[in-house]
Amino acid sequence: MGKALLFPPLFKSMKKLLTIIISICVVFLAVDSIYKQLDGQMEITHILLFKWNQDVQNERIEEMDSLWKSLAREINGFKSYEMNRVDSKEFDSVVILKFGSQKAYDDYTDHIDHQRIRRLGQAIVAGFLTFSYDE
Repeated sequence: MGKALLFPPLFKSMKKLLTIIISICVVFLAVDSIYKQLDGQMEITHILLFKWNQDVQNERIEEMDSLWKSLAREINGFKSYEMNRVDSKEFDSVVILKFGSQKAYDDYTDHIDHQRIRRLGQAIVAGFLTFSYDE
């Protein structure tokens, strides 16, 4: 019973220490992110998961693939593109796009071929999920 009384103060001090360490890490990451943004070094990864329509033809998926490959070559700062099949009940394919800066990402989203990809996607995609993160 005496040992049980010793642990609560220890846990409280460890909790405080852990809170301080996490706070320092969050501040460090925030400052690092701000410096990267100011220097234009912020890289953006954009991920899309697709569920194709049941009747989609491979040629239409290849057309979308070709448009993305063309954009990756054409837009300065569009660092990489890949499309792969996934083993999932919810989705069929994953697309991973990497950009060297916010400007490159903005150039991509404003590009006429991106608008073509969006229109094509409306015709051949049954469902999708998309998200981005900064590095």
